[in-house]
Amino acid sequence: MQTKVSRIFELFEKNLKEAKSLFLELSKQIKSKKAAMLFEKLEYLEIFGELLGKIHFEQQEFANQLFRDFRILQKDLKKIIRLKTVEIGLRDRQVLKNQTFKSYEAFLADHKKGLHTEAFDRIVGGTISRWEKLNVEVKNGSIGHKPITISTAIHQLVNEELEFFHIDWKKGLDSKACKDMDVGLRKILHLEFILQYLGFNPIFVTAIHEEIESLLQTLSKWYNNHLELQSLSQYLSDKEQVSKKYLDWIKDLQTKKKSLSSAVEKQAQELFHKILD
Repeated sequence: MQTKVSRIFELFEKNLKEAKSLFLELSKQIKSKKAAMLFEKLEYLEIFGELLGKIHFEQQEFANQLFRDFRILQKDLKKIIRLKTVEIGLRDRQVLKNQTFKSYEAFLADHKKGLHTEAFDRIVGGTISRWEKLNVEVKNGSIGHKPITISTAIHQLVNEELEFFHIDWKKGLDSKACKDMDVGLRKILHLEFILQYLGFNPIFVTAIHEEIESLLQTLSKWYNNHLELQSLSQYLSDKEQVSKKYLDWIKDLQTKKKSLSSAVEKQAQELFHKILD
């Protein structure tokens, strides 16, 4: 009698097909929006790898091996997404102040061309077989697992993220902690969805989910501001003379970062008070 494949593979395979479709679109032309969508899909798919890795705990490198072929692609996509964020920040500043920043705009355009060319060449030069390989490996790793086994693994992963939050919170809320918090909270929401997909009750109530979503929105604003400030600071670092409009922009970004950091800290404190022991 053939052993059944776990129901989570159905969910994985659906998202894998969508990711592969996005990959094929990018092999024709690099577009920032499609790159962002593919990055999110890969991030979601990787959670399935971590979940199976928790079940196949005897295979220490199980999860890492699954996505080894996608690491460079993920880095390329992340660079494209970051640059798009900075471009949007530039556009918004130009509209807000009715000013032009031609030299910085040219700098970003040149950087964009390089990133898109590098990513495109790598995608076109890659092999489509890695997607099928990933599909087969996850399917084989999903055989024979009962829903309760997967539920237990999900709870373990969520508890690990909560422990990371607890450790980071004791150290203080710096840039790395904010980025890690963002990744960890999104992972928890994805795991909650998988749990409900399997027919189990979620770990956290709806009100907590809403607080997580709200904190993620604030973290997104914080991270966007962080990238804009980082990019502009790097661009101006080797300039002997900097015009007032750039200095004003830097000052505004720094002020906004302080405000957003305070907002993140306040929301995180309220949330963690409820979900951490």
